[in-house]
Amino acid sequence: MEKVSNTNFDLVLIDLNYLSFPYSKKEIEKLQTKKNGKKRLVISYLNIGAAENWRNYWQSDWKLGNPKWLKKNYKGYDNEIYVQFWEPAWQKIIFGNDDSYLKKIVDAGFDGVFLDNVEAYYALYHD
Repeated sequence: MEKVSNTNFDLVLIDLNYLSFPYSKKEIEKLQTKKNGKKRLVISYLNIGAAENWRNYWQSDWKLGNPKWLKKNYKGYDNEIYVQFWEPAWQKIIFGNDDSYLKKIVDAGFDGVFLDNVEAYYALYHD
């Protein structure tokens, strides 16, 4: 974090977590100020189209097809499975409640979110 803080980049894109631990609001606030004292945007990564087996939401019994919305292996990414992102159980993990991944991003004070794998529907049904 110190190396990033000591730059004058206008925007930083990082994950909510560092080594499985979420950044604190204080840490994000520090990143929001450039070395020269001006403000910078700090954006969080959020994978909405694929579940990642190293995330804290991942359950030990999950695998392709269990739960049913884990639909297709993500070619080239052995630790990710494309999801049917419209399924309520997946949505509950990602947004809409106080324990959701997005709520944790908001609570940490990020300026915005980069949504990854928004092409999941296409990947599931057009390959």
